[in-house]
Amino acid sequence: MTIDNFEPEEATIAQIHRGFESGTITSRDLVEHYHQRIDAYDQNGPELNSIIEINNAAVDRAEELDKKFSEEGEFTGPLHGIPVLVKDALETTDMPTTFGSDAFKGYMAEKDAEVIQRLREAGAIILAKTNLPDWATSWFGFSSVIGRTKNPYDLDRDPGGSSSGTGAAIAANLGAVGIGTDCGGSIRVPASFDNLVGIRMTPGLISRSGVNPLVSHQDTAGPMTRSVRETAQLLDVIVGYDEEDKLSANNELTEIDGSYLNHLKADALNGARIGVLRGSFGDENNPDAAPVNTVIDDAIVTMRNSGAVIVDPVDIPRLADYLEETMLYILQSKRDLDEFLGEIDGPVDSVDELYENGEYHELLICSLDLRRMDQMISKIIQNTGGGSMHNKRFNKRF
Repeated sequence: MTIDNFEPEEATIAQIHRGFESGTITSRDLVEHYHQRIDAYDQNGPELNSIIEINNAAVDRAEELDKKFSEEGEFTGPLHGIPVLVKDALETTDMPTTFGSDAFKGYMAEKDAEVIQRLREAGAIILAKTNLPDWATSWFGFSSVIGRTKNPYDLDRDPGGSSSGTGAAIAANLGAVGIGTDCGGSIRVPASFDNLVGIRMTPGLISRSGVNPLVSHQDTAGPMTRSVRETAQLLDVIVGYDEEDKLSANNELTEIDGSYLNHLKADALNGARIGVLRGSFGDENNPDAAPVNTVIDDAIVTMRNSGAVIVDPVDIPRLADYLEETMLYILQSKRDLDEFLGEIDGPVDSVDELYENGEYHELLICSLDLRRMDQMISKIIQNTGGGSMHNKRFNKRF
């Protein structure tokens, strides 16, 4: 699809802004274009099922920004007119927030999450909310609110989670850039499955206010984009201190030279020591693992050619034991979710209430009953065909 002489698919923030400046596209054009793609590919056609809720106010916001730019000749902020897809774990005042839970259909937050506020202030348009497993409690693309999200590269495979909807939707060009959340891989897993750039920041650099917790002091929101530059542009907007989030005081301990964009340098890896934990690679005899290992090895070569010192292999004795011994999900997630549910004016007040009412996706039973973990994993593998994907752009296929 094209808009006059502008090609929206794969367009970067910089390219979109140049389109605004040249008059070949408006923000309203872009919003309506993404609405058409959501209808064609998410709700119909391949039915990716990545979008929970479309923001009905997006067109009006786009028109407001277009008018301001026409009258003043200046952008409102660094994300002026950019349609952003946001994981439905972040509270929004202009559309419901479900947290992926059928129990919270229709729940309206009293205040935007801090990340949402920062995006709006930077001129971004919150285009839609995206799917996630209930309360971001797993690594796949199933929720009780809308069901299964598909991987746009291979519809029989899972897009990864818990930021499954954002990953699938950005890969499918249903929005310009996206926001996910990560506690133990929930940005990085779908980014790897969907051929995106995803980064997990040090917790506290990005406010957790208005974001449902999993393990509170491990949680962080973060960008999911198609380029490293766009990731840096989003970080410049959403990183910062929030007086309502004590952990965000970490910002006072971090020195950033003006902008994350300043650190995108050709020689940035020169002299960096990067260890390769070979023991955590997949089995080369596994037909699903071997291609993934090849991609990683190619990346290692690229890093070495960019000046990095590669230490290969690195061994951490008893790593699996350490990870098991320090995992906090079972010990802390229920407590943190209960605290969050008790603070908001929602339909339920505790995880026990969700469980007793049966208000969760059946594949999430392991979060509530560890005795059924093995059955759940087997069912996921059956339903998704694993997590690998074909390395080709979605818009070349559809």
